[in-house]
Amino acid sequence: MKEGLPSKSLRRPEVWTVYPWQIIPEDPLPPLHFPDPDLILTLIDLYFTHINLFLPLFHRPTFDKHVLSGLHHRDRNFGQVLLAVCATGARYSDDPRVYYYYDGDGDDDCDGDETRRRKGNEFSVGWKWFRQIKLVKNNLTSPPSLFDLQLCVVPVMFLQSTSTPEACWILSSLGIRYAQDVGAHRRRFGEPTVESELWKRAFWALYILDAFVSAFMGRPRATSADDFDVDLPIECDDEYWETEDPEQAFKQPPGGRPSYMSAWITFVKLLDIMSIAQRTIYAVRRSDFWTAMGMSGPEWNEKVVSELDSLLNNWIDSVPDHLRWDPNLEDRVFFDQSVMLYTSYYWVQMVVHRPFIPKPGSTSKLSFPSIAICANAARSCCHVMEVQQKKGWFLTMPNVMMALYDSAVVLLLNAWRGKAFGTSVDINKEMMDVYKGMTMIRTYEKRCVSGKKIIITWNLDFL
Repeated sequence: MKEGLPSKSLRRPEVWTVYPWQIIPEDPLPPLHFPDPDLILTLIDLYFTHINLFLPLFHRPTFDKHVLSGLHHRDRNFGQVLLAVCATGARYSDDPRVYYYYDGDGDDDCDGDETRRRKGNEFSVGWKWFRQIKLVKNNLTSPPSLFDLQLCVVPVMFLQSTSTPEACWILSSLGIRYAQDVGAHRRRFGEPTVESELWKRAFWALYILDAFVSAFMGRPRATSADDFDVDLPIECDDEYWETEDPEQAFKQPPGGRPSYMSAWITFVKLLDIMSIAQRTIYAVRRSDFWTAMGMSGPEWNEKVVSELDSLLNNWIDSVPDHLRWDPNLEDRVFFDQSVMLYTSYYWVQMVVHRPFIPKPGSTSKLSFPSIAICANAARSCCHVMEVQQKKGWFLTMPNVMMALYDSAVVLLLNAWRGKAFGTSVDINKEMMDVYKGMTMIRTYEKRCVSGKKIIITWNLDFL
C-alpha cells in the first residue's frame, strides 16, 4: 500500500471509482504492420549494434524472447516499441525494403515492386514503421508501463536525425513524467531482477536524453539530480543477468572483458556535471544564487566555473583504462565508446565556458581564457572524430553530432575574431579545422537530415 493512502477496506467506492465517463475513448486503431520476419531480425541487430551499446535501454535476451514469442502481435505497446526499434535500425540498412514511398496522391504502398522501392528518398528510411506509432496515449488514468517509457526513448533516437528534432525535447520530458508517475525515479530495495534493471535503464536513458537535448536546444530540463535517488544501472553485460547459479546473477565475471556498461556509467557521471552547469551558469534567475551566496555576478561565475573545471578534471582522470583515448585501439566497441566519452567531454567543456567568451573588442570578465579553452576543446573534439572516421567507423549518437557541430562553430568564431581583431590566431590553420568539421558532418547527411541542414546553412553563410 502506498504511504498516505487508506487501505482498500476503508476506501469509499464512490470516491475511488474511475467512472466510464472519465476515460477518454480512443479511436479504433488500425492493425500494426511489421517488417518481414527476416528483416525484423536484421533491423534489431542493427539497433543493438549502433544504439543499444551506447544508450543501453533493452536487455537483449529478454527483447529477443518477446519477439520470438510473438508478443508484438498480442501486446500493442510492445508492438509499437518493436516498430520504433525497426525504424531506428533502418537508418543503418541498405535493404530496399526500409524505404517509404509516397506519390502524393494518397498511395503510400511502400511494399510495392522493386522499381517503386528504389524511388524512396534516403531520408524516408524507417518512416513506414514509425508512422504507425501513437506516441502519446489517450488514457492517462492508467499507470505507464515499462513499454511506455521505452516508447519515449527510442523515438528520440529516430527523430533526432530528421527534419523535426524539436519533438525530441517533448518526448524526453514526457518520458520523465511517466517515470515519476510510477516511482521509477526512486531507489528500489531488494535483489535485482530483469524487470527492476530495465526500469532503471529506462529512467537513466530518459535522464540523459533530457540533459543533452535540453542543452542543445537551450530549453529547461524536465528533471535534475535533486529530484531522484535511483541507483545507477548494474555494471554487467546482458548475458550475465540470468545464470544457472543465482549467486552469480548480475555479476560481470572477474578478470575477463570489461562490461560495455562501464562507458554508460562514466557517461552518466559526465552528464551530471553538465547538469550542474545548466542549473547554475544557465539558470534564468541567476541573481538569486548570487544573492544567497553574498557574491557579485562575476564572483559567482568565477566560483562556479572553477568548480566545474575541477569536476571535469576529476572525471577525465576517472575514465576506465579500457576506455581511455587511444587512436590505435582495435576493439571497435570500446573505441566507439571512447569516442563518445571524449567528444562529449570536450562538448561539456565548451558548454561550461561558452557563455564567458568575451564580446568582440572586449576582454573577459573572468580569469579563465574561455575562448582559448573552447577552441582547444573544439580542436581536440575534431581530432578524435577525424581519427574515427579515418578508420571507416561512424557514430551517429546525437551528443556526438552536437559536439562536432559546436566544435566547428567555435573554431569558425575563433578564426573570425583573429581576422577581425588581428589576434595571434593562425586563421588558415583554424579554417582548415573548420572545413574538416564540415566534411565530417557531411558524412552523416546521407541519412541524417539535421546534418544536411547544418551544411546547407554554413554554405549559405560562406557565400
